[in-house]
Amino acid sequence: MIRWTALVIIVSVALAVSCAHFFTVESKAQLGEFEKKTFVIKNDIKVDQDVFIKGQKIKVKVFTGSDWVKIRGYNADKDPLRAKQVLLIFMFEDEFPGKKFNMDYFTQRLSDIAVPADQK
Repeated sequence: MIRWTALVIIVSVALAVSCAHFFTVESKAQLGEFEKKTFVIKNDIKVDQDVFIKGQKIKVKVFTGSDWVKIRGYNADKDPLRAKQVLLIFMFEDEFPGKKFNMDYFTQRLSDIAVPADQK
């Protein structure tokens, strides 16, 4: 029993050390701040039947995984629970310098699509 427990601990430690963390606690908190803002679409976006028109105000939802981040946008005038969401960004760790989440790099990608309404 002790050998089995020791093996589990060794394997757990080895996995924890070998897996680099894509996000920091701080970067996840910063991503959450995007959901509090209203953004303005810079150019028309059409995804299947869904369309955002240049100048349209949207809100965003941020989703993260162990090695990815994505942002979905929805009409700012709609209830977020009922609004149809459109995928705006889906980035994997391979797209980031050093395979680490970089807020400046991510913000730049988002600003190619939409900018905060208060900065328009």
